[in-house]
Amino acid sequence: ADFPVLSTAASLEVTQNGALETIGLDALTTVSDVLTFSENPTLGTLDLPVLTDVGGVFGVATHGVLLSLTCPSLTSVGDDVSIQNNSSLETVDLSALTTTGTSGLSVTNNSQLQAVDLSALTSVGGTVDFRDTISLTTFALPSLLAVSSDVYFNDGGNGGGALNQASVDGLLVALAALDGTGGTTTFDNLEVNLSQGTNAMPSGAGLTAKATLEGRGNTVTINRVFAITAVNTGTPSFTVSGDQTAYFTNGVTFVVFGSTGNDATYTVVSSAFGAATVITVDEAIPDGTVDGTIRVASSVP
Repeated sequence: ADFPVLSTAASLEVTQNGALETIGLDALTTVSDVLTFSENPTLGTLDLPVLTDVGGVFGVATHGVLLSLTCPSLTSVGDDVSIQNNSSLETVDLSALTTTGTSGLSVTNNSQLQAVDLSALTSVGGTVDFRDTISLTTFALPSLLAVSSDVYFNDGGNGGGALNQASVDGLLVALAALDGTGGTTTFDNLEVNLSQGTNAMPSGAGLTAKATLEGRGNTVTINRVFAITAVNTGTPSFTVSGDQTAYFTNGVTFVVFGSTGNDATYTVVSSAFGAATVITVDEAIPDGTVDGTIRVASSVP
């Protein structure tokens, strides 16, 4: 389908077109209300090269073969940006986008998404939600000045996030910098969840930013990771170095990964610190090989 002279629209919804493989909207600059693309099972790419403004919701959802979304001129969306449930989507170019409306930015359950360019984004009017982007390892918001609600990169039911340490650090530092100075709006009394999935544990810079955010009333949950130093298959327990009892209280669940035979989710019965922290678990531990790493989601400072 090709619409070579369509430059403006009150609203445009492209939905449930079983044979649609391409759509030409090369002249479209402005949509005053809703612009959505959904459930077009054979649509392979979506390129809106001169689109600058969407007054309402901008949505791209539930496509099976869509590989790329390219909107290099889009600067403003009046309501939410919603990019969800696109199982093959690999790249999103929103490199000129500066503001979203009150519902925020939701890029969730896109399992193959590897690159998102939001380099110009300054203000998000609602939540930043990137749950279940299990292939997205790098992410940044270098121009951010304001976020009005919570930030999520955790598990929404389909695997969680996969951010590397530099990206986790960068997000925490960017949010901590929203302190009301330099044109920023304070990010206070909100939630940041960078736990679960395979999101990396922050380095010292990220942990410092985490403490700054918590000092302003925010709840910040991250992944903590600990190398396993001993395994007991009798009274089932794992041992890690140092006093980590604050992270392993009764009922907490954690994941073991990278082990010979113990990769699974475990539930803490108790933990005790002597020369190291021994974590007794409810489940059986099948393999006595001492290897692997524990990952636990924690908001403990």
